[in-house]
Amino acid sequence: MFTEKREKQINYYLKLSATILVLISALFVVVVSGSLARYLDNNSSNKTITVSGYADMNVTPDIRTVYINILGKGANEKVAQADAATKSQTVANFLKAKKIATADIKSLNLSTYPEYKNKSECPVVKSVGMTSEMYYPAPCAQNSVVVGYNTNQSIEVTLRGDAMNEAAEIVSGLTINGVTVQTGEASVENPESLKSDLRAKAIADARKNAEKLAKALGVRLGKVQSLYEDGGNYPIAYSMMKDASISARPEAAPSAVLSNGSQKISSTVSVSFVIR
Repeated sequence: MFTEKREKQINYYLKLSATILVLISALFVVVVSGSLARYLDNNSSNKTITVSGYADMNVTPDIRTVYINILGKGANEKVAQADAATKSQTVANFLKAKKIATADIKSLNLSTYPEYKNKSECPVVKSVGMTSEMYYPAPCAQNSVVVGYNTNQSIEVTLRGDAMNEAAEIVSGLTINGVTVQTGEASVENPESLKSDLRAKAIADARKNAEKLAKALGVRLGKVQSLYEDGGNYPIAYSMMKDASISARPEAAPSAVLSNGSQKISSTVSVSFVIR
């Protein structure tokens, strides 16, 4: 009888141990499954595809910059400054007649400096070398004298509206004795205002490319992980003044042809999408 009771106790504890083992195993499976699911989810969020998008547009320039240099000359500083002032007033009157706004006229520089000239030619010294003879100017100590004064004034003028179409005429009319005029490229004054729309189009192009790629790979697009935009090709308001350059001369120059044309601006973006 003792043996039968002992066997029942052993069977009970064995069943209890088996039950506990089953529960522990089930709990382990649940924990591991949850961790695996989180791992897979986190790992999938790190899977991305990166595509580029591009957009461009043609824009019509709305400004042209004109650079004016006025040179006044005289026997002394006062006379040189007065000469420059007279020419400056002539320029101002002409710009006013062309209805150029005061806000579009900006003084860049004003300076007065002496003009020097050598009293006599510097002597030439002969130097005999091993195989040849060389001639070079000898130093001319205190040989320069002041022969007059120059006053230089630089002005920047922005042409817009109707004045844009009269740029050649304006350049020609400004070119008087002692005044040099140069023009910059026709350009867009505020290219930044065009960036938002252009960027949006480039991003839309990138998403379209990403959708095609995702379909080919058999995956689905998720959220945007990163976005980069290059510098873009935007018009520069100030240029190297290469359209026209007319040197000063007494008579008015014949009007050249200055075409405003059009300019292309572009935006290129690189977008990374999460894939699932």
